[in-house]
Amino acid sequence: MEQPVLAEFDNQRPPSPQFPLALQKTALSLITNPSTSLPTLSSLLKTLTLHLQGPTHHHRGILSLLSALSDHHPNLRSEISLAVRAFALLPSTPTSSLAHSLSVLFKVADFSNDVADESVFLSLCFRPCKASLRRWLLRNVDKFRVRPSVSITVLLGFTKDPFPLTRKAALDGLVWLCKFIAVEDQSLVQCCYFRATELLFEADDSVRCSAVRAVSVWGQLLVESNRDKCKIDWSDTLFVQLCSLVRDMSMKVRIEAFDALAKVGIVSEDVLLQTLTKKATSATKEKIFLGQYTAKVYKLPASAVAFAIVHGLEDEFFERHIAGKVV
Repeated sequence: MEQPVLAEFDNQRPPSPQFPLALQKTALSLITNPSTSLPTLSSLLKTLTLHLQGPTHHHRGILSLLSALSDHHPNLRSEISLAVRAFALLPSTPTSSLAHSLSVLFKVADFSNDVADESVFLSLCFRPCKASLRRWLLRNVDKFRVRPSVSITVLLGFTKDPFPLTRKAALDGLVWLCKFIAVEDQSLVQCCYFRATELLFEADDSVRCSAVRAVSVWGQLLVESNRDKCKIDWSDTLFVQLCSLVRDMSMKVRIEAFDALAKVGIVSEDVLLQTLTKKATSATKEKIFLGQYTAKVYKLPASAVAFAIVHGLEDEFFERHIAGKVV
């Protein structure tokens, strides 16, 4: 059975763009059959690789076959991962097939193999492609072997992307990085924090939600990296900055703001008391923090927290009412 099938595959080799569904089913039967010989599987892998790099319109089907081949025959994973990596880096590879190829690559690649290294990530991030693929890359930055400093630089750059969902993906990537890497450079932490505060006033609700989460995690890291008086000042700054979002027009943003406020460890007594009254107290009236008060103003008055917690408890939306109780 193997030889006639292989002969049929040979007839369909590139430059022929044809890869019929019936042939794909036959290939799958060979892959899943435990009696198929290794030479036959190797020949099949070679044919699939040629088709993958050729002018076919069946990339997704071929990638699925390669994934199945990896599942049933782990000894071929190294060759499969190299073939898929080469396909992903081809300039002619359709952007519609790139995300699928990378998913297969992450699945089949050995963790000791550098097929998903930093050069692959950077090459794919900065190639002309659809915004959806770039978002996919940013959301999966953790799957690439990229140095933290490079990851942060790339993600910060894409927070200025013209597409809102790409900016959101970049912010989500910064949140992930902050949780799983150690950043000792305080100036870099401040850079990430203040960039996130700039996006608190985005027009898109989803970007603002991600910005709140980024401000929260990078702000907490900023607090932890300081000592004594500076620690309290930065904690107050973070608290006041988050309070500026409790009156946001979006319910989701308000809930994110209250969830983030609940995570602030220490707050000055005068700032906390100000959240319970509408009138600015004498202790907070003249107090100014570094931060983003509006899209253009970088001074953050302590009076911005006025009535914040009470405002949350009186909110007409049940979810935010609960968030206010948490605080």
